[in-house]
Amino acid sequence: MTKREVLMLILIFLLSLLFLSSSGWHSPLAAQDTIKVEQDKDKTVYTIGSDNSNRDAQERDKERAWDMLRNMPVMIDGRGVQPPQPPRPTPYTQPAPVR
Repeated sequence: MTKREVLMLILIFLLSLLFLSSSGWHSPLAAQDTIKVEQDKDKTVYTIGSDNSNRDAQERDKERAWDMLRNMPVMIDGRGVQPPQPPRPTPYTQPAPVR
């Protein structure tokens, strides 16, 4: 291999490491999740992850978002939706005379 090929391989390796680290990939050795074990008389539940405070905060945020959506007026094309109007009566027209 020439020096140019070695430098290209090193550059590709470093760029791939940069891409993987910026895309959220984490090494399993760096994981800090905890394993929570809950034993019942019928079953054992293993929970892998961080504490429930983060999960509780996400649930609260989700509930607030749904409440906000429920209380929002519906807008279509920038206009507020009007309640349905009763149908208008059609005007009476006389039939055409028969010849």
